[in-house]
This record gives sequence, structure tokens and C-alpha cells, in this order.
Amino acid sequence: MTEPEPASSHPGGDFAERLASAAPTPGGGAAAARAGLYAACLCRMVCAISLQRRREPSDADAELEAAARKAQALSADFRRLERADEEAFSGYLAALRLPRSAPQERARRDAARAQAARRATEVPLETLQAALRQVDIVEEVLALAPRVRLRAESDLGGALELACAAFLTAELNVLVNLPALAPADRQELEARHRQLRDELDRRCPPLRERIRRRLRGDEAT
Repeated sequence: MTEPEPASSHPGGDFAERLASAAPTPGGGAAAARAGLYAACLCRMVCAISLQRRREPSDADAELEAAARKAQALSADFRRLERADEEAFSGYLAALRLPRSAPQERARRDAARAQAARRATEVPLETLQAALRQVDIVEEVLALAPRVRLRAESDLGGALELACAAFLTAELNVLVNLPALAPADRQELEARHRQLRDELDRRCPPLRERIRRRLRGDEAT
């Protein structure tokens, strides 16, 4: 059974209005995770409609169902990342507010800030990874086109674009937090970021163009 889509994954009310407020959270990182959630949901919809409207069973049905299950599991990951981003930024703000009058207080504050900054960088990096997993699912679904008639292919393209938006938005949080890291942590997380960005740049443009060719009718169904 598919879980119902709540108005917000947070008890504080409507996400869009919370995002528009002057409160420090939610911010761009949480919005990135929400974009990823919508990408996963669109992909699930494409699978569901394609299965529901098929004229006869296909040997690709099981693979469509598997793709939908992957997207559903990824939806849960994006919900978790949305909450984790808010918590990570709140933790960073809490570290900044620690007392720093005495040397021991400054040392404790610096250690807490470094730990919180690493967490605030790790969470958006997880969002980048999740966004690339969503790209995987879009690619898997599109690969089934020769064996099953895909429906709502424009929405499959939308899933790809939202996944890319999730990546690019979360990436900004990675970049802004890197300077606050200890040198060793910064080197490690910068390397992870570069690897993920290289993968996005390599995979998304050709996949985007393939979907657009299909929508224009330039690629056989």
C-alpha cells in the first residue's frame, strides 16, 4: 500500500509557509530534499499509470513494479533528509551560540562548531547521493520503453529535472559549509562532492536529451 502524502513531514505546519518565514529552518537544504521527494513521487506515478493503462501484460511489468518500489523507498529517504537538514542547521546555530568568554569555553565552542559544520555538510552530500539514485531510477524506467508503452513520459522528464534541482540546490549547502570544516574534513568532503558532481555532469545531459527526443517524437517508442 502506498503511504498517503502529508501536507508536511514536520508537525509545524505547511512546508511552503514555513519555508517563506523568517525562521532559519527550513531552508534550501530542506527544500532540496523536498524537490527530491517530488521527483521520486513523479517517477512512481509514471510507473503506476503505465502499469494501469497497459493493454496486456508485459515481461517488463515486474521491472516497472520494482522501479516503483525503489522510488517509494527513496521517497522515505528524502523525507528523512528534509528533517535531517533542519536538525543539522539547528545544531550548527546552537554551536555558534555557545559561550566563548573563557579559553575553555572557546575550545568547547570551536569543537562543537567543527562537529556541527561537518554534519551540516554531510547531510546535503547525502541529498546529492539520493538525487543520483533518483536519476538511476529514471534511467531504468526509460530503458523499459522498447518493451512496454510508458505513459506520462513528460512527467518522467519532470522527475529527472526535479532530481537535478535537488542536487544543485543541496550542492550550494555543501559549498557554503566547506570553509568552516577542519582541513582534513574539508579535503575528504570536497573529494566526495567532486565525485558526485562529475557523475551528475556525465549522466544527466544525455538522459535529458533522450527524454526530450522522445517527447518530440524523434525517438521511436
